[in-house]
Amino acid sequence: SSRFREDSDECSVHGQIEDLTLDEDEGTSKPTPSILFDEDGEYHSISNTHNGKPLFRKMYPDDNEVRVARILQAYPHPNLVDIYHVCDEYIDMELLETSGSWSEHDVERAHGHLLKHGVVYMDWKPDNYGRDLNGITKVFDFDSSGIFDKETDTWIYCPPNYLAMRKATEAGHINPSDVDRYTFEERRAVWA
Repeated sequence: SSRFREDSDECSVHGQIEDLTLDEDEGTSKPTPSILFDEDGEYHSISNTHNGKPLFRKMYPDDNEVRVARILQAYPHPNLVDIYHVCDEYIDMELLETSGSWSEHDVERAHGHLLKHGVVYMDWKPDNYGRDLNGITKVFDFDSSGIFDKETDTWIYCPPNYLAMRKATEAGHINPSDVDRYTFEERRAVWA
């Protein structure tokens, strides 16, 4: 039985993630098979499903990532990761296969959809492209994204000052549309 209440707006992490187990042989705690952590210990992958699809839970997203996830949830697209549940403590999303090839056409479609909804994605790289169960390429990992007003081309929420943003501003790009164009074209030079 699922530990998640899909019909609930509650967002408590308590009781929804299995505890760490103690490895008796090594005396160290390790995640149960249903939990995986990244190198920062921030992400959890749960072996549960959402409507039959594998589920990925991002723990403790920053405020901007929550805002972007809410936009993606409201305006889904076939080439963006499916967002199932968003709250301050976690974001539940589709678990994607991240090894293998990806479709440039699908990445470009995702880019166009994000811009249409005022999202500047800053982390264009193959590590952030995955495939769903049907083999469709999807973009994920929105923690370095920004949100902008399309009418005024001004930031509502500026992206964090990570490498892509620093490189864009050092190259003289300040407006969201210029930053987006620069980072999207820059990735072609790096990953082509």
